[in-house]
Amino acid sequence: SVSKTITVGGKKYNVPESNQLKDITWKDDGQGQYEYTPEQETPPEDFTTKTEFTESITGDKATDVIYEKAGILKEPGKYELNRDIKIKTDGSAGIYHLSNSAISISGPENMLSIEDMYKNGTDNDNGMVYGVSLDDEGEIDIKVKKLNVSADSTSNYANLTFGIASGILGHSVKGNISITGDVDVKVHGNNVVAGVYAVEKHSVTISGNLFMVGDTADTWGVDNTSVFYGNFSHYQTNGIYAGFNSGKVHINGDVNMAVKGTGMQANANSEITVTGGGTVRIAKDMNADQYALEAEAGVVSFHYAKAGETLSEKDVTVEGNIGVLNKSSGLSPNEDNAATDIYLGLNTANSKWTGVAFNQFNEQGKDGGKIHLYLGNGATWNHEKVGMTHSDYKNSHIYELIGDDKGGVINQNDASDIIIDKMSGKYTVFMAHQNKGLTKDDYKVGNVYVKDANSGAEVTMITDTSGNIDMTKEEEVYQVLDTLAGKLFYQAGNTNLTGKVAIAEGLTTASAVKEMGNISFNKAKQGQGSVVRDSIKPKIPTPQPGPQPGPQPGPQPPTSEDKPVETLMMNGGKNAMALAATIWISNNNDLQRRMGDIRLSQSKNGLWARYLGGKNVWNPTQTNIDQQYNNIQIGYDTKVNGWTVGGAFDYGTSNDKYFIKDIYKLADASGDGKEKQYTFALYGSRQFEDGQYVDIIFKGAKVNSQYALNYLGKQMKGDYNVNGVSISGEYGKRISDGNTYIEPSIEFTAGHLSAADYKASSTFKNRGIENANMTIHQDAFNTLRGRLGLAAGYQTEKSNAFVKLSLNKEFGGDIKATFRADGDIKNNPTTLSLKDTWLDVEVGGSYLMDKDTYLYANLTKSFSAILKTEWRLDAGIRLAF
Repeated sequence: SVSKTITVGGKKYNVPESNQLKDITWKDDGQGQYEYTPEQETPPEDFTTKTEFTESITGDKATDVIYEKAGILKEPGKYELNRDIKIKTDGSAGIYHLSNSAISISGPENMLSIEDMYKNGTDNDNGMVYGVSLDDEGEIDIKVKKLNVSADSTSNYANLTFGIASGILGHSVKGNISITGDVDVKVHGNNVVAGVYAVEKHSVTISGNLFMVGDTADTWGVDNTSVFYGNFSHYQTNGIYAGFNSGKVHINGDVNMAVKGTGMQANANSEITVTGGGTVRIAKDMNADQYALEAEAGVVSFHYAKAGETLSEKDVTVEGNIGVLNKSSGLSPNEDNAATDIYLGLNTANSKWTGVAFNQFNEQGKDGGKIHLYLGNGATWNHEKVGMTHSDYKNSHIYELIGDDKGGVINQNDASDIIIDKMSGKYTVFMAHQNKGLTKDDYKVGNVYVKDANSGAEVTMITDTSGNIDMTKEEEVYQVLDTLAGKLFYQAGNTNLTGKVAIAEGLTTASAVKEMGNISFNKAKQGQGSVVRDSIKPKIPTPQPGPQPGPQPGPQPPTSEDKPVETLMMNGGKNAMALAATIWISNNNDLQRRMGDIRLSQSKNGLWARYLGGKNVWNPTQTNIDQQYNNIQIGYDTKVNGWTVGGAFDYGTSNDKYFIKDIYKLADASGDGKEKQYTFALYGSRQFEDGQYVDIIFKGAKVNSQYALNYLGKQMKGDYNVNGVSISGEYGKRISDGNTYIEPSIEFTAGHLSAADYKASSTFKNRGIENANMTIHQDAFNTLRGRLGLAAGYQTEKSNAFVKLSLNKEFGGDIKATFRADGDIKNNPTTLSLKDTWLDVEVGGSYLMDKDTYLYANLTKSFSAILKTEWRLDAGIRLAF
């Protein structure tokens, strides 16, 4: 045997080559021999393509040798990425500041991933697990396409588990971690846990979007395996934490956070600012007072505009209570009465906050804490507790409620009161009732108190018709309105606040049965409201005299059920159907749009592709809708007996925005939608020598439509499919005079979309049924369109340019549908007509690049149309062979 090592006294030693025993082999004649085989030298490892590392980046050249070999460390503290890399450590930060020099990591086109999975370290209370760490004076600057940070101590105990951490308690020096690019943070620990952390005079600045979510919808981006109890547990787990002597976190982008703890917390003269929109969602913790946003002698600002600035229209969702706490004990108590403020801006119809507003200062009879809420443009506050509240909590307290004329929505769903110190803007406050809503005991929710308001402020108190309120009985309607008005208090004693009270429509209980009245405030009763009886106005068109129907056999439903009515939800639903038809119709087109000037190519076969996109604006009665669409189409054809025949396939999408005006000015509805379309076409075209041409195209399509409509904090969602067929025929003639020409044309298109039956889900209550569905039937849709066109152009052997005027008319286009909500007795019909006459102006041309390839593009705009084409672009390429 061959022995290269020897063990003596438990230690292993290498044996020199000359002293090693060697194997003897035998020749054919039996003579022994030793065959020497030289050892192969192992080539040196090439680190320049290495993408996974187990060593930390420290800023120290002597320590970071591996990164120098990998071509990443260029000079002390300076790192440049030319590829995606991952750093995997066990209990050591992937990036930490070892020297006093700054760390700069640059890779704007690359991804940097860090995983600190603490598994094999020693169990002790000093264990600290970080992804990125700066605990002393200095700076870490990271510029990457995306930074992924994961820190996990759930397999071993760690006192602190942080994703990105700047600063350490007791080190009062300045430091900053600056990150340019999107950041994804996942942190899972078992004691003190934070996604982003800044303390002392340190800061973290992220110029990009911050993601802090789990891998699935039911998991958390930041969580803690330990369970904590009571009023102080919100210190243990935080998504973003800034504290202890001026820590700062600034996110110049959007956030998407799912935290099993507190979302954002600022204390001890610290601040957190998020300039963008996004989502902050926390778990419903019944053991601890957790907050979506929380301040203790600190400031948290989420999507809020300062004075003189304009608040962006970005969607914001906050799920969790908000709290300003009087930090009177523990580390860094608020002895200097430092500012304790939360600023939250909700400025779109899709923006929503669910939670209560806890102001510990007010509950203790003190001044200091302030919650500033912007609630406008149809945004919603669902006032209800999320999980456990602090033992001091009694009522929600907003220091400043700011809005606009479009209005915000407050759904009062909690037994605690809402107290507002200062109010500006317009709001609707919805309160559900039990029974018929005739007495205060029918409303199991708290009151709304407004201490003062700016001139022009307005609050409309609303309930719905659930409980079978008999809208035909004047006294019953009055009692409902007066009881509801008594839930609003205005305590300033001036006339700055206008109060209204109303019974609103539901899914199919429509505007025709709304009742509205004005509110007066009684100063002797703390400003409690009551309805002014003479101001109650049924919003019902005055019936016109005419023939009266004869008696009907059997029991009859309430009078309001018999009236032909249309709610805002029905209006939005039928408009969604019209938009599904619109994207389908938009794909029907003439020959020039589809294939350009086919005369430029004389080859037998052709392969082509085109883009079709545009924007439609639609303003039917009380509705404003924008629709933007994009289609990609490919086709192949060949020549057969003088005809160009072929097939094509296309895929298209569209995105819609709805704004539905309430003609009674109670509350408007809004929403969005999207459509998808798959189409197959067969076509045949023929060009004649005298300039005449004929084009025939047959299409089959499948269209999917999805929409969501919002009204007073409630929502209805629909999703359905229809199939369509169409046939189009076009005839025209080019009359040339040298290089110029005119080209009259005529086209007719007939189409049919199938009927559809589906259920739309909702969060509305209808006739005592919670989350009532809407059963919708849509009749088949038929279209017949005619077009007379006249083009004038200039042509050469290689090109063609033209301008074209087209007079269009829709002869069909009637949309009919019925709606029936759960609990309704009968269907509610509605109709919409797309009949119209309008003018299209089109410019475009084609260019022959070589004998087998030409490009083409057309731009179209419509005039005097109900459904107006703001712009439409058809652009493509044809390859002939």
